Amino acid sequence: MAAPQEILYADLDLNLTPHPVTGDVVVKTGAGAITQALKTVVQTNFFERPFHSDVGADLRAQMFELFSPIVAKAIERNVRRCVDNDEKRAQLLKLVVDERRAQNGVRVQITYQPLHLVTPVTVDLFLKRVR
Repeated sequence: MAAPQEILYADLDLNLTPHPVTGDVVVKTGAGAITQALKTVVQTNFFERPFHSDVGADLRAQMFELFSPIVAKAIERNVRRCVDNDEKRAQLLKLVVDERRAQNGVRVQITYQPLHLVTPVTVDLFLKRVR
């Protein structure tokens, strides 16, 4: 009887780090690939991807609002929708949005369960207000 195959998630490293021996671009696998994809899709704004105008969390729209519980819920709703719709390899377990007034930004903590993997992974994003 054949053993079930493990599903391998792989993406190119967006830092374009060269492999020390071969010089090729390093490939991220497993939870690292999913984490990189989550960071990318959450930081994407609407209409940034051609022919896929609804991909992303569109957080730039909320970054210059006065932070309130309503804005925190809007950010949470957008990130939740983004993870559920745009990243099919992860199941969202917990989402925390905190204002960081001293650093002039918002911390978003995403805890997700990679599909076909056992351990949950936590990703911390710091969204800074830039002009």
